[in-house]
Amino acid sequence: MVFPIFVLIKNLLPECVTFSKYCCTFTDYIDVMLKKFIILSLVLVVAQKGFSQLGFFPVQGATFNGLGRSGVSFEGVESIYNNQAGITKVKNFAADVSFERRFNLKELDIISVSILKSQKNIGTFGLMFSQFGFSKYNEQKFGLAYARKLFHNVSLGGQLDYLSLNIENYSQQHFITFEVGTRIQISKQIALGAHIFNPITQKINEYDDLFSKFRVGLQYSPSSKVQLYADVDKTIYKSASVKLGLIYQVVSSVQLRIGSDITNQIYAFGAKFSFLNSYHVAGSISSHHELGATSSISLQYNDQE
Repeated sequence: MVFPIFVLIKNLLPECVTFSKYCCTFTDYIDVMLKKFIILSLVLVVAQKGFSQLGFFPVQGATFNGLGRSGVSFEGVESIYNNQAGITKVKNFAADVSFERRFNLKELDIISVSILKSQKNIGTFGLMFSQFGFSKYNEQKFGLAYARKLFHNVSLGGQLDYLSLNIENYSQQHFITFEVGTRIQISKQIALGAHIFNPITQKINEYDDLFSKFRVGLQYSPSSKVQLYADVDKTIYKSASVKLGLIYQVVSSVQLRIGSDITNQIYAFGAKFSFLNSYHVAGSISSHHELGATSSISLQYNDQE
């Protein structure tokens, strides 16, 4: 994301140039400059470290953040963000609201909202919206998803995406793309998931592309209380990332999650609490060895009747 960074610098620094207008002492001036520089540096580092898809930050929520961003073979409401084939587990109506603060910076906040409705013998439909960033630079994503079971053990899902990239005082760009995924229950204990985002690479500007991203992963359930996840994801022109996750069902209303993005040295922990069968609250925190902590919370309603 080379070009957007230069645009951000161009837009942010003038706010600190007029010393008398924004700062009353030299110390205040230095403080403002340092804060702006730190924000710009973190956005640049995050892009270079591979947490962005070169233009659009992936939505995860508390579940996938707690699993070290693994779980392409996961089934449930939050699968609309990760692999739409997994939303076939929704039996009636479901909704999710998730919030994520990356590296404890409000400028890197992500908020996402989704609703899903299943129709018998037709499939599961979903709508989602997410927003990342702050006033100077932000990204929005609108998605219309559909998934259904082709056979009792094979699910296929896809999503049509409308993406918006906004850089204050410079430009507002819009893209239309799609993503598609599948989930195969190989046996009672093993499932395979695969997902592709933006199969056809698009130009953001002369410097950057909206790259394609491919993910594949396994879920292994040795017992009714334990689920293990192992994923490999690959953004075109970048090295592949290996991610591992574990879910442990302590009791019917409490889940614990741990995970790691081994390639990017991210370690995560999370928990999920269920109430009255349909209401769920999930929280997670992950830590990167250089950039610090990322926290997430998700509120869900899932009517399975």
